[in-house]
Amino acid sequence: MIRLARSVLILALVVVAGELALRGLFDIKLYGADAEVGYWSLPDQAGGAPFTGSYAFNSDGFGVSERYDTSGSNDVLLVGDSVVAGTVSLDQGERLGSVLSRRTGWRVWPLATGSWALPNQVRALRRVDLDGVEAIIFVLNSLDFQPASEWPGEYEMPRAKPLSYLHQAIRKMLPFLRGPHKPIPVRQEGLAAEWARFRADAKVPIYIVGYEWEGTTGRNCDWLPGWIGPATLCIDLIGVGGGDHMLDAIHPDARGTEAIAKAIARRFGERETATN
Repeated sequence: MIRLARSVLILALVVVAGELALRGLFDIKLYGADAEVGYWSLPDQAGGAPFTGSYAFNSDGFGVSERYDTSGSNDVLLVGDSVVAGTVSLDQGERLGSVLSRRTGWRVWPLATGSWALPNQVRALRRVDLDGVEAIIFVLNSLDFQPASEWPGEYEMPRAKPLSYLHQAIRKMLPFLRGPHKPIPVRQEGLAAEWARFRADAKVPIYIVGYEWEGTTGRNCDWLPGWIGPATLCIDLIGVGGGDHMLDAIHPDARGTEAIAKAIARRFGERETATN
């Protein structure tokens, strides 16, 4: 009996220690999901941990802590997927919006979530008040030109904090322990038609920055469809640097993010607005 009690106590201590360790080392970012946009980083949240970087989203869902206010000047929306949003390896100050803002002096409002396709980006923008915005810059790669991405599920993009980080981690590593995934089908529409309607409705200058990844490096962004318009800039970190500034086939590290911001700033003129 004593041995059993001791074993139970040791197991309980291990579980508690594991839970505390996970909460100290990892932070869980939350998401929203519906049938129109698909999914998005939830507004009004901030966090960070040693293994998940730091992040902030304001009340309108932009990847900054500051309140969304376009009553001043040089307000630029920066739109894209995880290249704009940044990975868990980056802290808030290393993410593209923050770096670009420091380099140019613009007030940059990043609107991005990992694996967003172009329709997700456009539909998220339709929920934003564009009054006072001087320009919208899309950072697009060839993988963005596909149907709207759907929410992948609670273990990939949780919509609420789990009661136990340890329980969440175990189920994430062992999918057979999870309950059934309840998908949220996203409305689909032709990309060209949806883009044309958005561009006509936006009434804001729109610029396209093409971004080459491992699968398209060296192509000078020739994969951009004609209906989206000409690229303002084509960035190829792998072709220029041989992949030294990449975390993987598509995501830049902090130095790569700096290089992207520098290229955009040079194209538009450092310390100048994107509409000049």
